[in-house]
Amino acid sequence: MFTINSTLRKRRASSQRQRHAVPNGGATDWESSVAELCPCALNDGSYDSIVKTIFLYSAETWPMSQASCKRLEAAHHRCLRRILNISWQDKVRNKRVRELTGQDQLLTKITEHRLRWRGHVQRMEGGRRAKQALNWIPEGSRKIGRPRITWRCNVVATTLRKT
Repeated sequence: MFTINSTLRKRRASSQRQRHAVPNGGATDWESSVAELCPCALNDGSYDSIVKTIFLYSAETWPMSQASCKRLEAAHHRCLRRILNISWQDKVRNKRVRELTGQDQLLTKITEHRLRWRGHVQRMEGGRRAKQALNWIPEGSRKIGRPRITWRCNVVATTLRKT
């Protein structure tokens, strides 16, 4: 008897067989065929020019918390794993995925962008709005509770880590 559940079960079983199939004709080491698995998205730079550009759009001005850094890195690694056709069930660490693809962590790129932008603003004339915003200290007192993460705190922490 033909049912939707049996059809879905068959499709799921065939996709699992395809996922665990060895790509290079019987070799046990799937890493030996990374060049075959790695499509043109990484080779021709379209990943950098499309996906990473979207991830890093105006990242130099974001106040980043640890939670947002983790979410951003998770999305980055999810894209890389999808390109390489590596499932989380394959137990491949993120560091190894970055080595296979030749990509860096997004946090290092954000740090580079942030420091580059801060240097650009520091060289501006004193009357420019960006320079005024960078040096502005608000008057009054803060609200009760934990202070919010500010861009200035992130830049200072980044600068202290770099030195």
